[in-house]
Amino acid sequence: MTLTPAQLRILRAYALTGYIQGAADACGVTLQTAKNEVSAAYFRLGVGCAGEAWRALGWLRLPDEAAVDGLSIAEELLASARTLEDAARRLRAIADPGSVSPEASASVVRGDDPARDREAA
Repeated sequence: MTLTPAQLRILRAYALTGYIQGAADACGVTLQTAKNEVSAAYFRLGVGCAGEAWRALGWLRLPDEAAVDGLSIAEELLASARTLEDAARRLRAIADPGSVSPEASASVVRGDDPARDREAA
């Protein structure tokens, strides 16, 4: 499972840019050369896509599918959405205090965490 330095460099740039063209540009090679290096890396790793390659290299960690059911994934996504929603509310309160109710502004000042409070309930 040993990759060449060029394969590692291209895969790292691909992971950072999200595009093979971006990896090619970052590494100063042609798009075709980048594609060839990625294909060779996939073959050496025994994988079929970038996510699997990054996981095989230890650059990406995903939960074990057998240990996670659909409901827990949905719950995690919902909790993340609530956290983002709360963060957006806090930013709005800081940017424009008049746009948020006095109660909500007070909770921002206190550092209340509605997502945490909902989980505790």
